[in-house]
Amino acid sequence: MARNISLNRLFALLLTLATLTITGVGFAGNPLSVATNVYLVGSGTVQSGTRYEMRNSWSQSALIYEKQNTGINLGWGRNTNGVRLVKAAGGVVKYGDTIAFGVSNGFLQYDSRRFGINLKWTSGDKPVYEWVVKGGPNGQPVQLGKPIIIENTKEHDHVMYCIRTKGGAWVKWAKTCSQSDRALTYANAKR
Repeated sequence: MARNISLNRLFALLLTLATLTITGVGFAGNPLSVATNVYLVGSGTVQSGTRYEMRNSWSQSALIYEKQNTGINLGWGRNTNGVRLVKAAGGVVKYGDTIAFGVSNGFLQYDSRRFGINLKWTSGDKPVYEWVVKGGPNGQPVQLGKPIIIENTKEHDHVMYCIRTKGGAWVKWAKTCSQSDRALTYANAKR
């Protein structure tokens, strides 16, 4: 579901960004400077194939399957246990592992598209192992409740919660989510 941004809110945000730039404060130590803004809910370690809730840390909403008018059918809402990280060999998922990234009853893979993030659902909901888990030392178990990076090996980037002003799910590759996009996303997530 797209969110409307009021002109007053946009003006206030731009004024804040200008003030930070002029004063040299920048974004160091600010939530907008993080590499990722998603995590898997819970405590302990991630098990291959187990369903988890993946939330963004800004609005606390979960990544879900949601019908969109443009782009891939993803969204942010209330859901429990809708995301799976699947290793071909199963077991504990560790940082550096290659995985299939499942949302709801399907799996995501890279594919160029005209609108939205370059992703599509796999054929027949079969796992495609083109994602790598990052966010901790390679070989260590992925920890629930900690920031996580799910990087696509074809795009060489990871997904994050980020505004889309032309409709579609608020999901972008991190490299296309500019500082101003992050600021707008953060401001609208906190209202």
